[in-house]
Amino acid sequence: MALGPSKVYLFLLSRVKCSAVSAPGKVLIAGGYLILDPKQIGLVIALSARICVVVEREDEPSISNLITVTSPQFTAAEWKYEVTSNSSDVIEIKDLYALSSFLTHISTPESPNSYIRLALSYALAYLSEYPNSGARITIYADNDYYSQSSSPTYEHLKSLPRFNKLNTPITKANKTGLGSSAALITALTAAILSSFSHTDVTTKHGKLIVHNVAQAAHCAAQGKVGSGFDVAAAVYGSCVYRRFVPEVLEQLWSDPNWTNHSERYDGACRRLLRETVDKAWDMDVTPFRLPAGLRVVMGDVAAGSATPGMVKSVLKWKASGSDAMKVWEDLGESNRTLIELFNQIKDSDASDIIDAIRRRSNDIGPSSDTKETLHKISQGFNVFLCIVSLTSRIFEDSYARWAITLPCRLSQNRKQHYWKRA
Repeated sequence: MALGPSKVYLFLLSRVKCSAVSAPGKVLIAGGYLILDPKQIGLVIALSARICVVVEREDEPSISNLITVTSPQFTAAEWKYEVTSNSSDVIEIKDLYALSSFLTHISTPESPNSYIRLALSYALAYLSEYPNSGARITIYADNDYYSQSSSPTYEHLKSLPRFNKLNTPITKANKTGLGSSAALITALTAAILSSFSHTDVTTKHGKLIVHNVAQAAHCAAQGKVGSGFDVAAAVYGSCVYRRFVPEVLEQLWSDPNWTNHSERYDGACRRLLRETVDKAWDMDVTPFRLPAGLRVVMGDVAAGSATPGMVKSVLKWKASGSDAMKVWEDLGESNRTLIELFNQIKDSDASDIIDAIRRRSNDIGPSSDTKETLHKISQGFNVFLCIVSLTSRIFEDSYARWAITLPCRLSQNRKQHYWKRA
């Protein structure tokens, strides 16, 4: 289960209802760029890095409808929203940042955060009824989501508290590219739905609602309909993913009753959102698990890439002619082959896989299904299979026992030497 357990505690003396939900980050193992095509699939792995959201609200209606969102790991990371609703089914979520210069009693020093505002707005607008009460929401991010520039060594990184304070504005923190925005919107959406309604976000139906609302909010925050694989991984965990058709959200935003990025959502607008969220989307999410003993280990290179520009270039190339489409289809077939090969050894014991790697490396012993599958992975995808010692300081806490390295120019001996040192 990708979404962390939704735990609800009732404190009878203070009459505070507390809900806590977490969602993981992601890495796309296969399907880069092709994941944008509804006809293609991708292999997405959910990571151990999680975004945690805690919602505390009064269990009874109150005069104050102020929702305060804070992220204590960053400086000046506080956002305030005033929520009002009336009998005509209109709900208004007002960002008080714009008013902070006039209302001196409201402290909102950080710049507006469209990801938080839209996740909050879409989740509350989806609800059939808003219980008049204020809330305090706290967001925590595992250290893996941001470069810990003051901690250059593994030993130092390991000694840091789980939610290390970066002492910098969130807009200036260096992201590591693990899908923090998707995990944030997913966890925040699930926490709002579970706290302000009776939605059970751990059920199949509950996850469907969280997924669809979070996808809509995430696309709105990004200003485009993306592939959605990061939100899917945040909700469902590791999976083989085929994206939804973009028209499902484009039809929502093109409807005359819908005003995108608005603070005010009337009855027609909210009904339109519920119809979009509640209907079946044309997409596939198939659960996936890595073979025994294999773990994904990410390295922070303290640098990023301009994904939107790269995507634009790739799509322009794809439309250039039949030769490009041939390469595109071949890549899709290659991705499906890799996923199938992983599935063939997912039930193998780690000891069998390690033995097969040893026999394949030394070209000894009889052939086996596991050995043949590993050979196909190694030769067909130009990767290097190796055995990782359990005493390795890098893997001592991850239980990794074998590894697949990315293609590189190192000689065979240099590769073996590297993994001996790791």
